[in-house]
Amino acid sequence: MDYCDVVYDTLSAKDNQDLQRLQNCALKITLQKPKRTPTNEIHKELNMTYVADRRHQHTLTQVYKCLHGLAPDKICRQITRLTDLRDTNARQTRAIVRDQLYVPNLKLEPSRGSFRFWGPMLYNFLDQETKEASSLNTFK
Repeated sequence: MDYCDVVYDTLSAKDNQDLQRLQNCALKITLQKPKRTPTNEIHKELNMTYVADRRHQHTLTQVYKCLHGLAPDKICRQITRLTDLRDTNARQTRAIVRDQLYVPNLKLEPSRGSFRFWGPMLYNFLDQETKEASSLNTFK
């Protein structure tokens, strides 16, 4: 379920629910749990995150890799820091000081499900300490 999950990160609510149900069913079968076992108990027992949370985590990891030159150039070109868009003599806005990324203004709904939109959107909500992580392992 993790393979290429960054690509389909922004599934519709129904598709996300279906994928989560599939994972829950697979976990119950694998662990030989009764069908009525609450899935949150299984997730706690296995220390496992939910599908949507895991996809967001992978998207943020990919953004971190892009910002630190650890991802392919084609992917890295989709992520831009606000400081790279501004004139160096421009005043320092809060967004620049907080190391925000540029979120493109995409008019078509399908485009808003893309990595170049969703990655910066998620990243901009992170706290500053997480953004300043010194290594990928620390960031995760």
